[in-house]
Amino acid sequence: MSDKKALVESIADEFEVKDFLFKEGYAYYKQNVGAITKCIPLMSQEMSNIIRKKAREGLDLRVRSNIIEEVKAELEAMAYESPVFTGQLAQRVGLDPITKSVLIDQGDEGSTLLLLRDGKVEIIKDGDEFHHVPFLRSPQMLALATPDLTGSWRDGIKLLHPYVNTSTSELMMLIVYITYVLAHPKAVGVPYPILVILAEKGSGKSFTSGNIVRGLTDPNTNATLTFPRSDKDLAIHSNSSYMLMYDNMRSLSRPMSDLLCSVATGSSFATRKLYADSDLSSMRLHSPLVLNGIHSFIKESDLADRCLRLSLAKMDEKNRRSERELKECWARDLPVIFGSLLQLSALLLQVEPNVKPVHSARIMDFSAWLAAFEQVVGLPEGRMQKAYKDNVKSLSASGVEHDSLTIAFEKFIAMNCKDSTVWEGEPSELLRMLQMLESSYGMPKTAASLTVKLKSQEASFNAAGIFFLMGRGKKRFIKVAGKPFS
Repeated sequence: MSDKKALVESIADEFEVKDFLFKEGYAYYKQNVGAITKCIPLMSQEMSNIIRKKAREGLDLRVRSNIIEEVKAELEAMAYESPVFTGQLAQRVGLDPITKSVLIDQGDEGSTLLLLRDGKVEIIKDGDEFHHVPFLRSPQMLALATPDLTGSWRDGIKLLHPYVNTSTSELMMLIVYITYVLAHPKAVGVPYPILVILAEKGSGKSFTSGNIVRGLTDPNTNATLTFPRSDKDLAIHSNSSYMLMYDNMRSLSRPMSDLLCSVATGSSFATRKLYADSDLSSMRLHSPLVLNGIHSFIKESDLADRCLRLSLAKMDEKNRRSERELKECWARDLPVIFGSLLQLSALLLQVEPNVKPVHSARIMDFSAWLAAFEQVVGLPEGRMQKAYKDNVKSLSASGVEHDSLTIAFEKFIAMNCKDSTVWEGEPSELLRMLQMLESSYGMPKTAASLTVKLKSQEASFNAAGIFFLMGRGKKRFIKVAGKPFS
């Protein structure tokens, strides 16, 4: 045996098979720290540092990078001997499969767990009670605030409102969204509504998304990102943090809209394995998602159904504070606000299994959470659920509000569909009439492209008061009306 091989094996012998976890073709090193079991990707820089430390402390050796890479290969072979892990690696928020309690990784150096169980919040700093739930941390993860649990959950809600320049009803919807994200780990498998923050310049949308929503759910050095250009990049983002947040959105292609639907509801992305032509590796697509922008960028009906809009008003110049002052005040109030939202989340979790939504929605799990919120807060049954339904409908309508085709249809209906009149004709005839009413670059050029757009955005057009039916007799036909067809 060569000296180099002997050195590699001696370093690898400092580890044991039970120290590793194997999941979906990737090996991880398990490290129990505080109340958490951290899973460190074998090929990461953090793992290189662990190997160096083991070699120095156990063998009094300093090793070079080329030796470390060979040690990793040896450890990967060792990891293959460990049982395949069938559960899900938790990112920030995990689920204890035994007690069904929600576990939140505070992300601090001491590896503290925030436990939501039996309607209460517990702060766990050590012990092995939950070491069977492995957590994955990215290098960009930052620590959540240490929650102040001394007061009522209502205390923090009062403190939160001045930081979000919106109505009381929309603030409550934001609170429901944040508690939903805190209380529903990816492992539960529920869909997440996509939070869409639409506001003009000077309304505080970047602070709301990057400091408030991000700070209360999943602090990260990359608070907001530029929207990725490929589905693979989006999958990488989804697997590197609990929450995804994209700033200054302008437009979305139809394929990317479909992909965002998959992120919200949960899906998988297949890609070629590195250095392999035929083998595929799978990347999970499932994350809470926040998008913000000035103009409406949600055009596809299927995506709009999965969204929750938060509108912010422009701040009064007299009340505007400097960024420094705002952040200092936020840091002061954050522990109480965060503690209040955790307390509310625990109460909602306790009530959630026993409520039934009275208003249907695409994301029924969120409607059920709203029903639980109504019960805990003491609101009339269905009020928040109805507000959510109206919220989705208004977002659908806003997606086509300034669209040339929508403007043409509004003129067409005013002229041809008065008093519940239904217009009927061929798609090509309808297109000619619409083009006469609104000559614009954004109008469909062919009858086929018109019908494709109408079908893909039907819910959005319906929300804007435009209704249609398509069919085929001897010829293709389309019916248009200003009211729903009976």
